[in-house]
Amino acid sequence: MGRGPRRHAPRKRAAARSANEGRIVEATVAALGGRGDGIARTEGLLLYVPFSVPGDVLKLRVGPRRGDGFEAEVIETLSPGGGRAEAFCSVFGRCGGCAVQHFSGDLYTEWKLGILGDALARHGLDVAVPPLLQFPRAVRRRAAFQVVRNGARLRFGFNERSSHEVADIDSCPLLLDGLNELLAPVRAALSDVLPDRSRGDVVINLVNGAADVVLAFPRELDRKVLERLAALSAETDIARLSWHSDPESLPDPVIIRRPVQAIFGGIPVDLPPGAFLQPSAEGEVALVDAVMAGVGDATAIADLYAGCGSLTLPLAGAARVTAVEGAAVMAEALDKASGNPTLGGRVKVIHRDLVRRPLMVKELKVFDAVVFDPPRAGAREQAEALAESSVSRVVAVSCNPATFARDARILVDGGFTFKTVTAVDQFPATAHLEAVGVFVR
Repeated sequence: MGRGPRRHAPRKRAAARSANEGRIVEATVAALGGRGDGIARTEGLLLYVPFSVPGDVLKLRVGPRRGDGFEAEVIETLSPGGGRAEAFCSVFGRCGGCAVQHFSGDLYTEWKLGILGDALARHGLDVAVPPLLQFPRAVRRRAAFQVVRNGARLRFGFNERSSHEVADIDSCPLLLDGLNELLAPVRAALSDVLPDRSRGDVVINLVNGAADVVLAFPRELDRKVLERLAALSAETDIARLSWHSDPESLPDPVIIRRPVQAIFGGIPVDLPPGAFLQPSAEGEVALVDAVMAGVGDATAIADLYAGCGSLTLPLAGAARVTAVEGAAVMAEALDKASGNPTLGGRVKVIHRDLVRRPLMVKELKVFDAVVFDPPRAGAREQAEALAESSVSRVVAVSCNPATFARDARILVDGGFTFKTVTAVDQFPATAHLEAVGVFVR
């Protein structure tokens, strides 16, 4: 008897979806969600309304289910709310990247800081969130583009909202001019050589004026393609171009015209193809400044998830730093840079997967400060080890407020005081936000 309701429940839910989808309703947007969509309630329905602002009175068409509510499409604005601005991009509404260009400055700042504040509050954390650190628009030095070839048409751009379709672009107002200038010639080269039904990615880093391009397509590189890419590199002065046909392998540099070097803490680092960089130099400086202030006068520091050393090498100016990185190519690049004589042997590099093997309590006892900057999934296991350790100062860097707050709760439960948090907005007009938290005991 216990199985009957469970067996029939999915059918009832499907019937509820078909009954609601397509309905025309009127509603007032009361708040904003974490993705920037307006939230409205009417006739017993919870609706998520893209491209709206609080106070909008709207005629809506109910769409498919989304979590505990429904997507909704605006048919007509009956009365506009406040806090609306003109979008700054011609493909706003189609491109899935910058979903909240229609927010005014004050509404945007309040919403963005609220993402972090709400995440902290859900974990019972009470810490003052200072003003949002923001930067000019056209400073982004790194971007990943999607490319699709169907027949004679090649689309080059970013995914559309909630879709695998590609919003075709000629330029992006968030990118550095030098990066935008590469888009047309890269598009032309790919149009010359990609066959029908091709799909792949193009990642471009602009590092100290040197363009580093990775083309990822599931096909082998043949002579015709290589010759066209060589011509592209010469015409546009691309420093290095790599081809990536297997997602399980590393990009293979096929054209190297000069080194691709980043400068971290005054130390040059030879970057591997497609290496992770902060999206803007300005954002990198802000994060480094927050971390440097957070470690204080510590003299023995562990930098976990160290990458190629964007935090390690500035920290090594005044302390001994053990850098731990899981990606072998990035650990190798940092290890090579750590031999720079100006560092005086203050950097030790360890290649280790911190997700599977976090530094444990005994290993942590030699450090008086630990910095960790994990991927979006956060560093739960590492935070648990830190909570049990004798480390007196932790600086947590994160690109995901939800996992940042979770890890912060673990540290606080382990006896740390959550001293400060810094909010860094490197992805304007999106729901992405970076944070730096300082914990002491």
